[in-house]
Amino acid sequence: MNYLKLACRNMAYYWKPLLAVFTGTMLCTAVLCGALMLGDSLRSSLQYINSNRLGDVEYALASKGVFFKADIDERIRQETGLAITSVLGTNGIAVINGGKLRLNNIKILGVSNEFWVFRTNEKPPISIPNGSVAINQQFAKRSGLKKGDEFIIRVEKKSFIPADTSLAQENGTSAAALRVRVHEIVPDSQLGNFSLDASQIPPMNVFVPRSELSAKIGMPNRANILLAAGTIPKPRLYDINQILKRALTLDDMGLELKDLSEFKAIELKSREIFLSIELSGKALATGKNAMPVFSYFVNEFSCGERQTPYSFIAGLDKAALPVQLLDDEIVINKWMADDLNAEVGQVVKLRYYMIGPMRTLSEETVSLKIRRIVPIEGFAGDMDLMMDFPGMSKKESCNDWDPGIPIDLKKIRSKDEEYWKKYKGTPKAFVSFATAQRLWSNKYGNLTAVRYPMAENSTEEISMAILKSIEPRDVGLQFENVRHDVLAAARGSVDFGQLFLGLSFFIIISSLLLLSVFFSLYVEQRRPDMAVLLSLGFKPSLIKRLFLFEGVMIALAGCLAGIFVGIIYLDSVLFLLGTLWQGAIGNTVLKIHISASTIAIGFTISLLLAVATMWFTMRRHLKLTAATLLSGSDGLAEILRGNSRLANAVFCISLAGAIIMLMSALEVKGKGVADMFFGTGFFILIASLSLFNIILGLASRRMSNRFDVPSMIVQNMMRRRGRNLTVTALMAVGIFLVYSVGVNRHSPLTDQNNPKSGTGGFQLYCESTLPLVYDLNTQKGKDAYGLENKIFQDAKFVQLRMKPGDDASCLNLNRVRNPALLGVDLKAFSGRKAFSFVKTADNISADDAWAALDKISQNAIPGIADQSTIMWSLGKSVGDTLDYFDERGNQFKVRLIAGLDNSIFQGRILISAKNLETLYPSIGGTRILLVNASVASVKEMQMQLTEKFEDLGLDVMPASARLAEFNKVENTYLDIFLMLGALGFAIGTVGLGAMTMKNILERKTEFAVMEAVGFSRRRIMRILLLEHSALVGAGLLCGLVSALVAVTPSLLEQGAGIPWTALSIISAVIVANIIFWIILSLKLAMPSNLLDSLKDK
Repeated sequence: MNYLKLACRNMAYYWKPLLAVFTGTMLCTAVLCGALMLGDSLRSSLQYINSNRLGDVEYALASKGVFFKADIDERIRQETGLAITSVLGTNGIAVINGGKLRLNNIKILGVSNEFWVFRTNEKPPISIPNGSVAINQQFAKRSGLKKGDEFIIRVEKKSFIPADTSLAQENGTSAAALRVRVHEIVPDSQLGNFSLDASQIPPMNVFVPRSELSAKIGMPNRANILLAAGTIPKPRLYDINQILKRALTLDDMGLELKDLSEFKAIELKSREIFLSIELSGKALATGKNAMPVFSYFVNEFSCGERQTPYSFIAGLDKAALPVQLLDDEIVINKWMADDLNAEVGQVVKLRYYMIGPMRTLSEETVSLKIRRIVPIEGFAGDMDLMMDFPGMSKKESCNDWDPGIPIDLKKIRSKDEEYWKKYKGTPKAFVSFATAQRLWSNKYGNLTAVRYPMAENSTEEISMAILKSIEPRDVGLQFENVRHDVLAAARGSVDFGQLFLGLSFFIIISSLLLLSVFFSLYVEQRRPDMAVLLSLGFKPSLIKRLFLFEGVMIALAGCLAGIFVGIIYLDSVLFLLGTLWQGAIGNTVLKIHISASTIAIGFTISLLLAVATMWFTMRRHLKLTAATLLSGSDGLAEILRGNSRLANAVFCISLAGAIIMLMSALEVKGKGVADMFFGTGFFILIASLSLFNIILGLASRRMSNRFDVPSMIVQNMMRRRGRNLTVTALMAVGIFLVYSVGVNRHSPLTDQNNPKSGTGGFQLYCESTLPLVYDLNTQKGKDAYGLENKIFQDAKFVQLRMKPGDDASCLNLNRVRNPALLGVDLKAFSGRKAFSFVKTADNISADDAWAALDKISQNAIPGIADQSTIMWSLGKSVGDTLDYFDERGNQFKVRLIAGLDNSIFQGRILISAKNLETLYPSIGGTRILLVNASVASVKEMQMQLTEKFEDLGLDVMPASARLAEFNKVENTYLDIFLMLGALGFAIGTVGLGAMTMKNILERKTEFAVMEAVGFSRRRIMRILLLEHSALVGAGLLCGLVSALVAVTPSLLEQGAGIPWTALSIISAVIVANIIFWIILSLKLAMPSNLLDSLKDK
């Protein structure tokens, strides 16, 4: 008879215990394969979502503040035949049903018919007539709109000048309103969810004819996004950026060349008024004898008792001036000299505004000595030296001036009006270019024009030379391989496979325990067979191979079945993630993805675990002699006092570990304290179980000569100490996990006024669609937005600029590279010691973290982020860097110098406001608003802010509610862990019941002797119940003590809101469940007639 035939007959005969072995293997495989397939399903679903929303788009250019000519796509198409289109993208507000419903932060995309070519199907382009829009399914779902319905969209009017600079016209954030009709609802599969962001969250898209949208927002025939397909042969990223460079014109970059025939010069100007430092340097290096110009507006010139109001001044190169000027000298024209009654050598005092953030102005003064007085002719009569001042330069009369800076029109005299009508803004004074730069350089640039002599240069030559010297990325125009980036973000997403393996480890351990117990029962039943085989001369190794062969066959069958059960498990988990556990992934729809390689990995690991468990279970039995096997004894009938050195060593090491962790907890702050205490609790759990083992040994030796019930219980617990400790350990671990997880749930804050909490002590968190351009802490800002109510007078506001980027919060499952940047007012945070830090860089303390944002370290800009964002969303650590590009195309690094503890800033990187303004000067206004107000006025203020800023699309919510949104994700993971842990615990208690049955069956001869000497059956049952109850009680005590130590920071935390009732109920259920299985095992395993057991002996 061969192995296979013998094994099959054995398995058929002993099918009952082997069925349980099969079940344990199947469960282990199901959980392993299911968890791994879940990771594959998440990655596959994210890749599908990200790829689907891009259609056929391979490369994308999203400009950082530059609006180029929309016909650039046609220029590139004609040259290369590349599938490319220009898009105008912005954010807006939807007003539906007369204002009864408002949807903020919708994505408005100005598209042409060429946009729809990027759909992956062959359907004809969607032609959207003027006055109509196409909307995606997400917007239709949120708005309730259908084809033919009308609504209003509000969108910010754009300008080449940032909205919050004082040079912009003073009308708040101006918005254009469009009444539109729904022409089409675009399916998700046909670019309905188009977005360049690495996020699975569907946007609310509204598609508008590009020409209509660009005209409405003040940027006619311009765009800010270019999309290109990966055609065959696919161009490289370098190639497509070179194609872009050849197609760009100065107009695309916001530059213009003008022939000044009267002065025989060619002038280069920027629509942004100031030329950036980078462009200035390249423009001055272009052509021959280039001359810089820096014009500025002066509030008042005064000399003695006389004043000249509101005039322009120009800083010129020394070659353009009639005399070489020193830094404290000035040239004035004859008109001003007469007006001031000034002479050469006298001092003129200038008062002028310096540009600050949020339309703030600081008036500065400087005194300069008059070096020369010149007539209004030649260079002094050049009207084009005037800077293009919004609201002023194109006005015919001074009375029509409407600039962004405050002007008192009453100060303008008739002579000033006459000068304006005759000379416009011709400068009345001149300084050296170096003096102009010293006085008026700002974050936007350091000059206003560059001039080239016509005699030595031509317009065409200058244009070509500038275009050749300027790389597109210098002005923030650069293609990226967006498809590669979003697919990489999906591949690098949170590994749900590993995550659920961790969450399900208790199920795996319990399944292996079940397998081990029932395989041990199987081997127990085969002991006579083993004894006979040994007596017949079979070697133990041969018997081991036979039994392992049988075990492997069962394990193979269990693993194969486990694959199919794993698919069912996966489907169940996906269903729960879409319903009960939706907080973990939001509204993302995950689809099952089954990979052969993943199944093979899960199958192999499960098989190895099962076989290893069987081998360890079986090898002790093969060390026994045939006589011992036949007698039913295992050679351990006597009480095992054993060597307690191992238990003593484990206890000492664990106790030392607990002490070290506890001392370390006193040295750290923030979330690190909780981690240290959890480690302390874990070590105490091990130490307490070891101590219980040691106490049993000591008690056993002291009671060895006694014959009472307590002594019997202790002596019996010492027999098969490993099995009994398993009962205690299972109970202890179950209680430890329940309490450590349950107590660490994030509960609603009861004290959100605490600056150290995740809200920073702020009551309201607000985020706007259109920017706020005034400082709400000033009376001017309150007046501009109509905040007259008394509650606003006492409130404090913190406003933050935002450079949009990827959402790196726990709500986004993708691995992002460039989270949004927030510009922080350092004094507002450091002064109130806002928020807590989990970790800081080695050379920075938590108290100095905010102030450190202003310091450049190791050629990187300091940044702070939520610790969970750093670890999970970015896969980084404190001290690591992130790569960004500023709006001039320069790469810079942000070094993470600190991690915040669970804050409202999750998903964003915080840098200093000064650094953000320097890197992205075109970002106008603030989008984030934090409000610190009295608790009594919060609800009213929330309603008032929503109403006052409804045209800016301001979403107002309690800061604690925003924090709760993020906490919901972590709490959901904790719920999953508890639920899967409960399932594992349930499986483990089945194994525990089987272990109890095995103990009783092995001891039935002992119970028969007890009955023979006078013990009643009921008393024997009571003793057994007390034995196991003592083990359960010890486990309960060990688990409670260690868990309470582990969660000490949460218990002491103000407003923790511990769910004691729920935890007590869960604990009671755990205890009751274990006792139930113990009692059931006692009843099932105890023979009806114990004395029959003695007859066998």
